[in-house]
Formats: sequence, structure tokens, C-alpha cells
Amino acid sequence: MQNIYYLYDFEMEFLSGQNGVLSSEQLYSISSWKNIAFRQDLMEAYFESFVESNAYSSIINEIVMYYRNFIKDICIWDVEKDCFNLEKKIKGGLLSEKKLYSKNSISAPKTEIEYKAQIYTNEILKFNKAVSDFFAENAKKILCSHISEKIKTYRGLLK
Repeated sequence: MQNIYYLYDFEMEFLSGQNGVLSSEQLYSISSWKNIAFRQDLMEAYFESFVESNAYSSIINEIVMYYRNFIKDICIWDVEKDCFNLEKKIKGGLLSEKKLYSKNSISAPKTEIEYKAQIYTNEILKFNKAVSDFFAENAKKILCSHISEKIKTYRGLLK
């Protein structure tokens, strides 16, 4: 499993920028007023906006492609269904992360002018760190656990 960790780390480094998995343009889009307006929980709004973004889709596609390449020579199961289940696990893990960060979150201001005037840099940076940490560690653990489950299942069948 160490080899999986090493290769995953390499893959994520290639995918990531200097400030985490999201570029400043992606962060700006995710944290835009249209995505957070009238929300009671700013962090929850950032996470939900992220999950609906192209950035999230790109990261998930990259992880799934990495997984497919890893299992291509040993796969005897339904790959599409398996990848779908892996995506669900990763999304579930991210939603759990959202709950952790939403506990101490603040409400969005009442107007766009207030939001732009106050620039919620700390909240945006906290969100960026949460997402980067999730994909650097938790998603890697989910992926390795998923692979371990497959190995265990098929070892059991071969006995």
C-alpha cells in the first residue's frame, strides 16, 4: 500500500498548484456572491459550491483515472460501477469534512456590497486548506481502503 500512497501523492502534487488543489480563479468562483447569497453557513456554501464546480469534477476524474490505471491489469469486476462507488465514497468523505468545518462557520452578510467590502479571506483560506488537506490525506485513505476491500474480497474468492 505504500506504493499507492507514494503514487497518489505524486499525482496530487502534479494536479495541485502552489496554494492547494484550487487555483485563485477557482476559489474566487466558488466563493462568489451568487454562490453564497443568503446562506446561514458560509463554509457550507463554499463546500456545496465546490462540489458543483468543474474543479471538483476535474479532481474526481483525475483520482478515478489514477484508480483505473492502478487496477487495469487485475480488474475482473464491473469497473464503471466500482468507479461510481469510489466517487460516492470520496464525496461522502468530503461532505463529512464539510460538517466539521461548518460547526464554527459564520453566516453570509445580507448584501453583496457587505460581502465584497469585508472580503472573507480567512474563511476562504480555511475552506481552501480544508479541501487541500482532504484530497491530500482523506481521499488517499478512502482510495486505499477501497483498493484493500477489493483485494480482500477477491482473495476470499480465490481460497
